[in-house]
Amino acid sequence: MAKKIKLTRKQIRKPDEFLSWSEQAWDWAAEHVYHVLGVIAGLILLFVIIQSIVYLVKNRTSEPEAMLGDGLAIMRAPVVPDNQVPPPGLDHVYQTDTQRAEASVKAFLELEKKYGDSPEGQLALLYLAGSYERLADYPKAEEYYRKFLGTAAAKGKDYLKLGATLGLARAQFEQKKLPEALDNFNAVIAADSVFKDAAMVGAARVLYTQDQKAKGDELLAKARAEFPDSYLAQPSGFLSRFWAEEGTMAPPPAPAAPTGGASIGLTMPEAASGTTIFPASGVTPTVPETPPTAPIFGNTAPAAPAIPAPAAGETAPAPAPGATAPKPDAGNTAPSPPSAPAATPTETPSVPPSHP
Repeated sequence: MAKKIKLTRKQIRKPDEFLSWSEQAWDWAAEHVYHVLGVIAGLILLFVIIQSIVYLVKNRTSEPEAMLGDGLAIMRAPVVPDNQVPPPGLDHVYQTDTQRAEASVKAFLELEKKYGDSPEGQLALLYLAGSYERLADYPKAEEYYRKFLGTAAAKGKDYLKLGATLGLARAQFEQKKLPEALDNFNAVIAADSVFKDAAMVGAARVLYTQDQKAKGDELLAKARAEFPDSYLAQPSGFLSRFWAEEGTMAPPPAPAAPTGGASIGLTMPEAASGTTIFPASGVTPTVPETPPTAPIFGNTAPAAPAIPAPAAGETAPAPAPGATAPKPDAGNTAPSPPSAPAATPTETPSVPPSHP
């Protein structure tokens, strides 16, 4: 049974402490109403300022990402000539590789200028270098490869650093800076990265240019043995023959550029955000397993088209009396085949036995 608590008359008459405190607070607020309103307004203003800062920071973070994505979309845009209809639904389509490279340079320069300190702005230096390399502006390509190698993005990711080092070596080779190019190719080889096969082929090219063909052949043989599936290393024997004859014979015609704009040896790592890049456009060119057997250097006359023979049992119509034989077309100097003697009605032309 619950215990009963008895209150004295004095305790009953005593005021409630909670009611007494709330009444005092209300009385104080009524006397200092302006102070209370000032505190409330200050809290509201502080909340608005915090929300504004969060919005600005978030917007500043998303804008560089959007600009980088737009630059990559330009760099990978298809090249469609004037006489072809571009695929529907594409934001960027260009008529030549040069137009595409120039547009990507403009996009990445704007990103680097506006957000150069951001990770996206640092990556823009790498893509700028690759775009200048496509434009054959090798001094600019070397400049931006060097700038990127000095950034925190390159120092924090080995694959970005090695990809830029490989590009720097290519740009230096094109400027005949052979010792520097060979040093950078060897640095990539020593790192034993995904760029090793391209670096070995590049170093061999430098050795051939320095008239060290034996060392170049040895390096190419190692590349073929170490990378049996590499589209760069496997045709290196054909490349070495071209390098040996380079300068004495006309170079082969340039192959058609792939849709994504990648070229043999032009490799570049992707953004650190997880997207895959460079290949410079993400497309791997297809290289035949064996070199073509037809002559590559110089001009070769095309073979004359074959003249179809009449079908079995079919007799060519005889020319009308007094008609002149038609003149051959321009360039068609092949003599007409001699006509076979007509068989007499009593003769049956012999048919040679068919070979198995």
